[in-house]
Amino acid sequence: MCGIAGIISLGSRLGEKEQIIVNDMISVQRHRGPDSLGFYYDPNCMIASARLKIIDLSDNVRLPMVNEDESVWMAYNGMVTNYVELMEKYKLEEKHDFCSSSDTEVLVHLYEELGIEFVNCLTGHFAFCLYDKNIRRVFVVRDFFGLRPLFYMEKNNSLFFASELKSFHEVSGFSKEIDREAVYNYFTLAYIPEEALHTGMSENCETAS
Repeated sequence: MCGIAGIISLGSRLGEKEQIIVNDMISVQRHRGPDSLGFYYDPNCMIASARLKIIDLSDNVRLPMVNEDESVWMAYNGMVTNYVELMEKYKLEEKHDFCSSSDTEVLVHLYEELGIEFVNCLTGHFAFCLYDKNIRRVFVVRDFFGLRPLFYMEKNNSLFFASELKSFHEVSGFSKEIDREAVYNYFTLAYIPEEALHTGMSENCETAS
């Protein structure tokens, strides 16, 4: 199952305060990943993973996953079913040094080969945050059918994301009040219209589309 959480800077640099928040956000998801917790901290992006061993049962898998020169980091929750075929198609084992047999590491190296468009090659279900330090860009992605949960919230000049809503309870100033109009829209339309996001939902979290 696994769980992910993190904070992305939208201007100001992140520091020790944000590290504590990320620690707390992922700690409440420990039931999703009882095998290990992992963190990556940067002034621009802080991410965390709670790991449940499924594909690679060894302890070689380091989550968040990182490439060889530590320029690409990924916090990942999912199951990509065609990762072996993609590894062979793009000859990833010839181009990269693998430390595991996990689908997560394949995705990191696919990104290095194809850019973020690699998501169009994937089958399965997934939610991840990928941080490319070289170009200082962060991608928060969910599978096209939304089978893996991913929520986000903009607050305090930062973007917070997590696999579970209760992680946002660890963010100072988060409102637990239910937006009834948003609930109505979600269950009648299966999504929340953009105009609603800019009114009643602006201080609360949203489901990634």
